[in-house]
Amino acid sequence: MGVASDQRAYLGVTVVETEGTVGGGSFSLLELTDNFPEEVDVDSVSLPNDAPISYDSDEVDGDVEVVCEEATGDEGESVTLEIAASGETIEVTKNEEVTVTCIDPEETPTFRGCGRVDTDKTIEQTVLYSQGNGQGGGPLVGVRVDGRAYKNPNFDFENTNCGNSGGKRPGIEVTDPPWTGNGDYIVNSP
Repeated sequence: MGVASDQRAYLGVTVVETEGTVGGGSFSLLELTDNFPEEVDVDSVSLPNDAPISYDSDEVDGDVEVVCEEATGDEGESVTLEIAASGETIEVTKNEEVTVTCIDPEETPTFRGCGRVDTDKTIEQTVLYSQGNGQGGGPLVGVRVDGRAYKNPNFDFENTNCGNSGGKRPGIEVTDPPWTGNGDYIVNSP
């Protein structure tokens, strides 16, 4: 576990990612940091029984990994996690409230690597990365379906490549698509 940047926080909590897909694997919800005068270990992370997420780790090494179990809707759902930590002479419990959004994969297009997308709905637009040359034919990075934009989770927008990802993964709905106003992406209407 790292050291907290806030000198007043004995157990620091940073929200990392708040959105996942039901059946889409784990994601790092929280990062925990330690600023106790002695070494402490996180003993447990507890969630309410009716939470849309479940804890996805036997050990806590500073990251709280969770999995979406049920869809929450567009507004997300507030969840309070109870984090217990202890050291030789210290015990602490901290409650952290986080709003998580779990997307139903049946409602989203599914990307297969960076070349294909599957959906039962009409695709209004496809978005390709032009590989910096302003021409089409690059990886499929997103689509627009039913007026909603979905980015391809297999495409690394930071490094602008598909990497080794050839997996079948549900698209991630975005309200501000990374390709908007960026000349490196080609938007097509089929």
